[in-house]
Amino acid sequence: MRFRRRGIEKGLVGGVVALLVIVVGVGYYLSTSVLGSSSTTQSSSGGAVSSSSTGSASSTSPSSSAVQTITVTSGNVTTTTTTSYGLDITNMYADMIGAGLQAPYQNSSSVGDNSVYHGTPGQQIQVEFDVVYQLCANGSCPSQVSAVVIANQGFSIIPPTVPPMPVACVATTGVNIECEFLVTVQTPSTPYTGTLTLVAQG
Repeated sequence: MRFRRRGIEKGLVGGVVALLVIVVGVGYYLSTSVLGSSSTTQSSSGGAVSSSSTGSASSTSPSSSAVQTITVTSGNVTTTTTTSYGLDITNMYADMIGAGLQAPYQNSSSVGDNSVYHGTPGQQIQVEFDVVYQLCANGSCPSQVSAVVIANQGFSIIPPTVPPMPVACVATTGVNIECEFLVTVQTPSTPYTGTLTLVAQG
């Protein structure tokens, strides 16, 4: 009887040890398979890309945007990183100079109807110049645009404009006069963040 009780006690101890080994193994598997996984979401003005990975985030270069946002989620921690590719035009303006000219009613410059642009340093962009005058009297509004320059250092104009200079300012609705054309702009070869101002001679 004594030998039989000792055998039962040894069997119980062995069972407990085996159960502990199984529990530890399951816990390790869950920690590596669940906490080690991550999801990545990328967005840019050129489109949205979603992907999944384990432990790291993949990336792709945007086709038309210089700003890329990458969000990485690992476990309960989410990290968002925004990267600039070097050319960040925060706003665009259009000015007109000339003797006796009144202040314009509306003036703007844009790329594809957007006054903000993100791109790569050194690239060429096509900018629309648009100035509108209202209630013109006694020669206070320009009849044409004879030249255009860029006020910001590092930028330059690539002729010709569309239409070519001189560009006639035409009457629109009512008594409004509009001076409008497209111009190709060479951007700086080094990183730039700031505004872009086109200055036209009336």
